[in-house]
Amino acid sequence: MRSACLRCNTPFGATPLTASGRVGASIWVCITECDFQCRGCGLRSPLHGFDVDGEVECQRCGLNQAFDTSQWKETLEHVHAVGDLSGPNPEGRHPIPGASIAANNPHRNIGVEHTQSDHQQQTTIFDGSGMRQQTLRAAASPGHPLCQACRTPLDVQVDGRGGAESVCPRCGDRARYALPPGATALHPPLVAVIAEEHRLDRPAVRVASDGGGAVAIRCPSCGAALPLTSAHALATCAFCKAVARVPMRAWCRVSGEKARFEPFWVLVAGPSPRRAELMRGDRHSDEPEEPSSPAVHAIAQQIQGQVRRTQAIVWSVVIATVILSVVIAVLVNFVDWG
Repeated sequence: MRSACLRCNTPFGATPLTASGRVGASIWVCITECDFQCRGCGLRSPLHGFDVDGEVECQRCGLNQAFDTSQWKETLEHVHAVGDLSGPNPEGRHPIPGASIAANNPHRNIGVEHTQSDHQQQTTIFDGSGMRQQTLRAAASPGHPLCQACRTPLDVQVDGRGGAESVCPRCGDRARYALPPGATALHPPLVAVIAEEHRLDRPAVRVASDGGGAVAIRCPSCGAALPLTSAHALATCAFCKAVARVPMRAWCRVSGEKARFEPFWVLVAGPSPRRAELMRGDRHSDEPEEPSSPAVHAIAQQIQGQVRRTQAIVWSVVIATVILSVVIAVLVNFVDWG
């Protein structure tokens, strides 16, 4: 029997803490990894919540870039499927009598042999609006929200309108959260989110640059400089006494620390769309069984990385060829005109 978390190696203690992972018929799912590929530096940058305004900033190079929000639809369907179909019951967590999916359930080993399931998008779409790249990647696992301070399972109340209020039974920390506008349009069964990026009761600090490369955090109320503390800490303004939180993305930008991801949780209602597909006998050709071992998973990740790099090189060559053809055509026309 394990004595520590397989993911973060935190000891369970003499009496491991447990939580139901449910709110009525809804299920909590932990997004353990989430990132996208930056168009500038080509590296993967973490996302700490639902960026649904069509714009994201790379935490590695600082480039602000367009983001195709439709990517969340496919990702949230996968997250919902993981929460609904995971083990130890091979029928998942919303079994329907007389409609077995155990034989074809792609996530039945989560919670038994594996802790999470990855979903990677790597698509370039050309349509009337131009070229759109979809590179969103997420890993999901069944899991109850934890207190940021003491890692205790939180007591959470949801209001049915996208809002949630949490309280830690151990340290008493309270927080309020809300889904961003448009999130439920991407996945209607989405009920709530617990993520620092979507916290309502504490405004986030402002990140300001002097134009010469120096970056500082400032009070969101009066604009005064705030002391550098740590990620997720609360900073109190010495002038107006306003209290603001320091999001992970702001901390990494100011401190110069390597960008890292902080897990967040979503609450999804009822059986997943994937369960309905399995009941109809539909199978996804791109939905393999969970990796049989960490070594196999690592090899798969390496192969995916090589494929992405090859695709980037191919697109670079194609774009360079097109540009060169245009330049040659312009020069030929210029010579003919002369």
